[in-house]
Amino acid sequence: MTMNTRPEIQTRVKPRRVDRL
Repeated sequence: MTMNTRPEIQTRVKPRRVDRL
């Protein structure tokens, strides 16, 4: 849900959140 709200953080949170999501 945070990715949809902030596409900017998606790039830096994607690599580490992808493992948990």
